[in-house]
Amino acid sequence: MTTFSTRIKTDHAQKYLQQLCKHFAHKVTVRYSPKEGRVAFPPGNCLMNANEELLKFYCLARDDRAVPVIQGILDKHLVKFAWREELEYEWVPGLPDELAAELAREDFLPVEAGEEK
Repeated sequence: MTTFSTRIKTDHAQKYLQQLCKHFAHKVTVRYSPKEGRVAFPPGNCLMNANEELLKFYCLARDDRAVPVIQGILDKHLVKFAWREELEYEWVPGLPDELAAELAREDFLPVEAGEEK
């Protein structure tokens, strides 16, 4: 498994997190709140965090070939939703051990009340 992340400075971080999660929920399993999103893409998991000025993506790919796939999905959709501003960011390899462990957990996406696993 391969981990990677990015940090994006924007005044619209929480808005973008919500838009991305709502959009991805049409095709994959997603859980989100105003400040955190969890997405289970087929090639790996992504944890998103947002505050008033920063959007962060922490990702775990199932194998090296999945890294550009996940990055491409996030890049493409972020450009789509943030078309009014030019965002600058760079993907970097690796994550702190505790984040990598969180992304690798079998219960990364907790079951909601009333929902079956």
